[in-house]
Amino acid sequence: VLSFLLGILALLLWLRQRAQLFLWYGLGELIWALHMFDVQLVSTPLAWPWWGMLILSAFAIGPAFICKFALAVMEMPNRRIRNILNSYLILSLPLVVISLLAEQFWLWDLWKIVLILMCAAISFFVVRKGLKSELLEQRVLALAVVGIVVVALRDMLVLLLLPALPLLLHLLLKSRLNSTLS
Repeated sequence: VLSFLLGILALLLWLRQRAQLFLWYGLGELIWALHMFDVQLVSTPLAWPWWGMLILSAFAIGPAFICKFALAVMEMPNRRIRNILNSYLILSLPLVVISLLAEQFWLWDLWKIVLILMCAAISFFVVRKGLKSELLEQRVLALAVVGIVVVALRDMLVLLLLPALPLLLHLLLKSRLNSTLS
């Protein structure tokens, strides 16, 4: 709900001021809100694989728009980085469609790695430049990105490592028991 409201507010600001950074932020938040809305649904409004395409596309595209926003705040003049980000956005939808319709799920896994690396690189740039900046908005964004990274690492720990912890402990205890008995 918060992402949805922030997205609407940013788009209202964009309608008034026409500054692209409001557009990028608003789109990123609204698209991310769609992705987060998926976990609230008991049944999906679209059949599979169409709903899956929509949600995976939101997962791929939402953070990329937030990255465009961050680069705009940081006044990033590097065309190469902007071109890479724009190419990522253009290729995301066809990749999701191919991944699901052709059942080439490894493509989606590869694309998530590309997203993580791209967001990590932009986060590093934003934090490095923002902490050295004299502009308050760049320093605030850098601190916000640090917070986002901490939360993302915590989420990855909870979602990936903790569910596997009982199995890992079982395997560890089993290997120690086997070595003790030998």
